[in-house]
Amino acid sequence: MTTTEAAPASPGSRIVSTQDALGALVSDGLVALDTAVDQLVRTMEVRDRSTSPGEGAWSIDGILEHLCITSDLYLEEMQEALRAQRAPRERGRWRATLSGRLLVWSMTSTFKLPAPRVVVPGPTPRPDVLDAFLRGNASLRALMESARDREWRRVRFASPLARRVSLNFGDAALVILRHGERHHQQMRRVIRSISG
Repeated sequence: MTTTEAAPASPGSRIVSTQDALGALVSDGLVALDTAVDQLVRTMEVRDRSTSPGEGAWSIDGILEHLCITSDLYLEEMQEALRAQRAPRERGRWRATLSGRLLVWSMTSTFKLPAPRVVVPGPTPRPDVLDAFLRGNASLRALMESARDREWRRVRFASPLARRVSLNFGDAALVILRHGERHHQQMRRVIRSISG
């Protein structure tokens, strides 16, 4: 499936203006997402996790593979930006870039979005794809914690999916969360489809 529908905005979708508030929002949101996805998928039969709900549509494991690929690309760029840019923390404020705001909005909108080819999962997701997804979110939480002494709005880099799009560290963290929430809702729809 190369398109998805949006998840309803989560209670944590409030606007934040400080880096600490953003970090708490993303960290708490990732923990809630991990719990929800793990409870949804962990006990499923292997055949159900690999069942596509329709022609060209992604299975549960395909969705998880897409999330892993995307997260890996973002985390690599975020780590490199932290290595390359000092950006010591000054005021702890945070402001999304225009690109960041648009990306987050797109993740919570009702529009269907095509997935860039680089993050379209192959026919065979990795064997431990659920655990890989959870590890990716844990890595993001650890990276945010390790970067608490940096000014996130000043740590900038090009989106790994669109090189002309500039993001800051906080943008990327929030995009990863909202992307995961969006696809969690897609997983719920897939399960309803293959169960009905």
